[in-house]
Amino acid sequence: AEEGLAPTFFAKVHATRHTPHVAIFTVLLMALLLAFTGTLVVLAQSGSLLLLSVFLVMNVSLIIIKTKRKTGGPSPSFKIPMAVPILGAVTCAVLIFFAEKRAFINLSFLIFLGLASYFLAPARRKTAT
Repeated sequence: AEEGLAPTFFAKVHATRHTPHVAIFTVLLMALLLAFTGTLVVLAQSGSLLLLSVFLVMNVSLIIIKTKRKTGGPSPSFKIPMAVPILGAVTCAVLIFFAEKRAFINLSFLIFLGLASYFLAPARRKTAT
């Protein structure tokens, strides 16, 4: 929230405990909402689906970065064979198909909340330098 990626009220800190109590309470409400929408299996699948989606995007991004890397530029901080992100992306894509429909609905709800929070945040996002 301090960087402008979420609404500013999420950055409020409790006077005595010095914790972001508004953000913690919001996460608690979202977790309870998800917990009461279905079974524990669906909740676990929703979490797994979220992680698989993040890993899929990360692996695809790494493939794009590796294919667009300019020669003669600075040396990368680490090197991996191209097969690693390709296998990672394929594995994540295959595993995503085993999730139940309800897990996809929960994931869509979480993505919607995240995007809504991002676009409702103030327009003072810091730019990369």
